[in-house]
Amino acid sequence: MLAILLRPIVTFFEDKLSLGRMASILLLYLLVIGSSGSAIWFLGGEVISQTREFMGTAADWPEKLEDKAKKSLPPETWEAFSEQAKVFKEYWKDLLGPKDPALVLRLEPEQQRIYDSLSIEDRETFRSLDSKEREDFLELTKLTERKAYLNRKNLEMKNQAMELMEKQGGQIAEKSAAVLKSAWSGLLGLFAKITYLAVIPIYLFYFLSSNRNFFNDLDQELAFLSDSLREDLVFLIREFVGILVAFFRGQLLIGLLMGVGYAIGFSLSGLKFGITLGLL
Repeated sequence: MLAILLRPIVTFFEDKLSLGRMASILLLYLLVIGSSGSAIWFLGGEVISQTREFMGTAADWPEKLEDKAKKSLPPETWEAFSEQAKVFKEYWKDLLGPKDPALVLRLEPEQQRIYDSLSIEDRETFRSLDSKEREDFLELTKLTERKAYLNRKNLEMKNQAMELMEKQGGQIAEKSAAVLKSAWSGLLGLFAKITYLAVIPIYLFYFLSSNRNFFNDLDQELAFLSDSLREDLVFLIREFVGILVAFFRGQLLIGLLMGVGYAIGFSLSGLKFGITLGLL
């Protein structure tokens, strides 16, 4: 399918740039690698950062949606959907939310604003605090004081973790061996997947470099049919393949343009996670 979609580009390079088939394919590969590398270089870090932050807030989505629905919907309408909302919240909590009930956040609007302003690492530290420590943190008024408080608590947690590791050295060694074994198996699986993916450009190069005409071969394979029937059948198959290829090309082009357009529009409008949401 990739070869069928990309063959017109190779043909365009051959006709317009007077390049050979091999040179046209290599130019196509170079353009794909260059454009992909440039996109990753300029946008990769921002996309990863926004994605991490986006997923970091996922556990709090049901609570925010519930608050928004209570304010926007009539009381009778909300009452009708309240049971379904509770079921969804439980499902979402099991899927993404913290397993410890003590870690479920119940914050006032002003406290929620403070929490939303924190970085991903600071939010994780905040979630690890007990109720008294959270109250002490939320009472701080200066941004520098909040940052220093979370940094201090994060350091304390790391020190406690190190002390616990020293006390449980034997158990940790056994678990480490199991983790290393699992990591090795995962690494082998990763190499296998990389090998499978590496074969794709090789086969793609072969199919693009081939001048074999599928429809001529099909015409010869159907030689046992009458001429009129064979011509009609090959014509219908050729038209069907042409329509299918045009459809996939159009869908890919539309998806690419819409993703880029949404990412640019969301970013310019100041929407949070604009690039990530646009590409999704």
